[in-house]
Amino acid sequence: MKPSVVYLLDTLQTGGAEKSLLAITKQFVDYNPIFVILFKSSEELKPEFEKAGLMVINLALPPSYKFKRISRIVAAQIASIKPLLIHSTLFRSDMVSRRLAKQMRLPLINSLVNNSYSKQRYQSEPLSIKIKLWLLQQWDAFTANDVTLFLSNSETIRGTNARALRLQPDKIRVIYRGRSVKPTEEITRQQIDALRSELNLTNKKVFLNVSRLIDRKGQLDLIKAFGRVCNQRTDCILQEIRMHSLDNQVLLLGNRMDIPLLLKSSDYFVFPTYYEGLPGTLIEAMFAKIPIVASDIPENRECVDSGMALFHSINDVDSLFKQMLTALEDEQWPERTQNAFDYAMRQFEISKIAEQYEALYDELIGK
Repeated sequence: MKPSVVYLLDTLQTGGAEKSLLAITKQFVDYNPIFVILFKSSEELKPEFEKAGLMVINLALPPSYKFKRISRIVAAQIASIKPLLIHSTLFRSDMVSRRLAKQMRLPLINSLVNNSYSKQRYQSEPLSIKIKLWLLQQWDAFTANDVTLFLSNSETIRGTNARALRLQPDKIRVIYRGRSVKPTEEITRQQIDALRSELNLTNKKVFLNVSRLIDRKGQLDLIKAFGRVCNQRTDCILQEIRMHSLDNQVLLLGNRMDIPLLLKSSDYFVFPTYYEGLPGTLIEAMFAKIPIVASDIPENRECVDSGMALFHSINDVDSLFKQMLTALEDEQWPERTQNAFDYAMRQFEISKIAEQYEALYDELIGK
């Protein structure tokens, strides 16, 4: 029987961390992944987990910071499973896992997937949120010694979290987020033509943004820059957001499970985010060989360089506008997109990432 690893997640809502774990654990050979979902919420990803044959225990608890109580509930649920290791992601799951690992005397991994305590985040929040964030940061740092190992999805996140949580560098290991190239490779010309026809994109230059609709993803900057692009180019359309009186040129597509097809059906991928963990959608764009315009932040630079993408200054509409216009005229895209694809295959292909995860688990349990 394969040894089990329990993964603690806050919810099964669509998010980069959740999608990455789904993609990685589907590839496992030597371990049996079991997902424990703590809080009640919408469950956009649940069908995908079930389709992959992954075991999901959904506690559906009301959102709470009563971590001691929650850890006891989790322990009772998984006692018969006898996992050899616990692996958690995101703050509340991390805090529960630290109590749970003590109770069950198990090795514990916490994932570092966001620049949660970055200077950019503190600067962007109102005072009340800054105070709450600082208090959570102190709580996080105070209990960090209960963690066997932190797993960071990028070198950038490793550095910022080591400082924020006062961790020694050797307490953090980096394994990149992965994506599978197969969904992109399997897309046909017929599928692309059908989607473009369905969305009325024929004879249009399509800019695509894929991310959650939250301030730090920079969509408002994109809308403003795109409005200026439309003043000069009437053959352009933007997928994902509808604002600023651009209803005929902007499509808000909502939650989608066909991102590879959307990428292959678009002409440019624009990613104006202010801060990230390691951006999974950017990696998917690299696999799709689509021209990329991205914000000039360390997290994006860890995935692509100037030989693969165009960069704009963060939170700078004028810079983004200029780079979108440049993208429309740039003749180096075949070389750039091929460079991005080749790098993604070397660094982010999902089977390689899954192998690194299983090798790390072997190390921690002394296999």
